[in-house]
Amino acid sequence: MKNLIGIPGKKSKEDYRLSSKLIELLEPVSVEITQAKSANSLLSYIAIEDYDAIWIKWSMIKDYYIRFHDRYKKLNKFIPIIIILDNDIIDGALCQKNDYIFNIIIEPQLDSVFPEVLDRLVKFERFKNSLAPGVSRNIRPNGFGTFIGNSRAMTKLYSQIVKVSSTDFTVLILGESGSGKEIVANSIHEFSQRKNFPFISLNCAAIPENLLESELFGYEKGAFTGANKTKAGRFELANNGTIFLDEIGDMAPDVQAKLLRVLEDHTIERLGGTESLKINIRLLAATNKDLLQLTKVGEFRLDLYHRLNVIPLTLLPINKREDDIILLTLHMIQKLTKNSTLKIDGLSMSLINHLKLLPMHGNVRELENILTRLIFYSDSTILGLEGLLETTTDLDPVSQEVIPETEPEEILPLKIVEMKAIDAALKKLNGHITNVASTLQISRGALYKKIKEYKLK
Repeated sequence: MKNLIGIPGKKSKEDYRLSSKLIELLEPVSVEITQAKSANSLLSYIAIEDYDAIWIKWSMIKDYYIRFHDRYKKLNKFIPIIIILDNDIIDGALCQKNDYIFNIIIEPQLDSVFPEVLDRLVKFERFKNSLAPGVSRNIRPNGFGTFIGNSRAMTKLYSQIVKVSSTDFTVLILGESGSGKEIVANSIHEFSQRKNFPFISLNCAAIPENLLESELFGYEKGAFTGANKTKAGRFELANNGTIFLDEIGDMAPDVQAKLLRVLEDHTIERLGGTESLKINIRLLAATNKDLLQLTKVGEFRLDLYHRLNVIPLTLLPINKREDDIILLTLHMIQKLTKNSTLKIDGLSMSLINHLKLLPMHGNVRELENILTRLIFYSDSTILGLEGLLETTTDLDPVSQEVIPETEPEEILPLKIVEMKAIDAALKKLNGHITNVASTLQISRGALYKKIKEYKLK
């Protein structure tokens, strides 16, 4: 890999240590390491060379970041930037402009997170290099298309989306509510050869059972009371394009049988009609249910399940994509404050670490709701952990369970509660002492003493 390091020209002892630490970490995996001493020299190097990653100490560009970002954008290079902070606070400027940010690291954590960040950088670079020119314009260091995230799971998903887009295979998109299943379907259509034809979307759970059939297949004039004219269904409207059926697990059995025929012989009949209409569509379906389990209890046709489950794509829930939380948070704060008088001057890494612990059953939608409340109710322009706790009092982030309103059956000694909380946080945060201390709101020294006292690993 070719790496560019940005460290201030007038270095303190700490800057020298960081520079040597970065070189020590990067040398075994780099063919070239370039050091820049100012924001202008950084831009000069970027303009004439292609790098795989840019590592920048925040103090070097914090006073020039917006100008740096705008000039960097004109270079059209899309090289991932890793920001290294001196302290816990992420500057508000990074919320305004974050398309090129790959990750943000607090300097003391550099050693512990480097292997994981490097692994993601390698996978990102491989994916970027695999893309055709027409698709590559959709990739950014902080995401792909309308997706935000560069975790290993998301980079793998992006690759699958691009690959399946070049086919006409039926795709079954699996994932929890709010995880972005419709975005996957939209992306597959936009990257496919059908992109200039219609993309028709229908949520099967949102249409009453007695109306779903007519919505999908249309009807002839006089087919039923109120059918005053012939109406084309969604399948007809999607002809030559793509139809996306969301929440397909809620489809009634009789409609399932008719959908099976569409997949088998590519024909439909309008309600009240006798003529079979030939259609040319690509079908994408999505569900948050276990369709195979539904087939076992007779609620979903097994033959239809096999027709749909040709290429399954799985969207992981947000709490299984912790590496994406920081990028999603920056993006959402930018979105939420763009057309608002509310000003955000920064947010703490403690807040980010705590968000990683929340269960987020609503996934991306829930994260956006939490941040909206946090911005609205906060008395400070620096978003921190205190404000988050005030807006999410119904959640216990360590156990990841909703706190019951009833009294617990067993009252445990305070030491046991404390030991369990520390042990859970250590496991959840992979033993990163700084993150654990920040999340539990105690000092590193106090945390070390507690770990030793309770004989925790």
